Amino acid sequence: FWVVSTCTTMQKRRNTAATPSNGEGKSSKPMKGTGRKKKKSSKDKDVFLCGPFFRNAVILSVMLLLVGYVVLPFAGHEEPDKLTKRQSAADPNKIVTHHEFNKLPLAHFPVVSEAMNHADLVALYFAASWCPMSTPVTQQLNDIFSGEQQQENLLPSNIESWKEHDRFPLGIVYVSSDKDEEEMKSYLKPGWIPLPFHTNERTLLKKHFRTCAKVELPILDIQRKFELPTIIILDSTTQGVLSTDGVSDLTEYGKETLEHWQDLLSLARAAEKKFT
Repeated sequence: FWVVSTCTTMQKRRNTAATPSNGEGKSSKPMKGTGRKKKKSSKDKDVFLCGPFFRNAVILSVMLLLVGYVVLPFAGHEEPDKLTKRQSAADPNKIVTHHEFNKLPLAHFPVVSEAMNHADLVALYFAASWCPMSTPVTQQLNDIFSGEQQQENLLPSNIESWKEHDRFPLGIVYVSSDKDEEEMKSYLKPGWIPLPFHTNERTLLKKHFRTCAKVELPILDIQRKFELPTIIILDSTTQGVLSTDGVSDLTEYGKETLEHWQDLLSLARAAEKKFT
């Protein structure tokens, strides 16, 4: 409004200056025959800057700024969602709202999401019974997480047996590229959680992580990033990727593989606290 009032004052001064005095009795018309064009004075240059068009533009700009800074911050306000508790090894009292959980990258994969609700870490194992490279990795995975390791650390493969407050250090989800359901079932090892063969969760998960067998590329229509076999380690709380090199971890760390993955989780938690 200061700008508008200033422009109005300047306009009045310009109009007063442009009106000739009665005592002078001289014409305001320019002399003819001089061959020179009259230069525009600084007063003439102010015609546009202080004219009604400019004033209206200033008023409109101020109104838009007020809308942007005052109205819009409240436009996306929502009522608080109901809180759901999700425990983790690093922060057992962590609270995540239902609205926030739905925004997480893997929230729409039902089996994976349910596994994350009951395990601190989830290992996605992309493999196939017919893949020769998968055979030694499957054997390593089975050897490391068997016996007491399986009972103490692995989320049971029977989803119906999971209790509401049960929580385990690790859940292994098998993302199969087998030819049929019978092959998949025969390839499963104790403690593995299979994705239902006839649902699209397997396909969508392969697309999400761009991980599949070469023969699946024409069907999935993706630019493959990882081939079979691949183990991707996920943080269940943030659903972020801790490692895409779980296969190498099995060879390097052996029986201490789970401890290594838990160390990665602790580092991720420390980084969150430091930078947030």
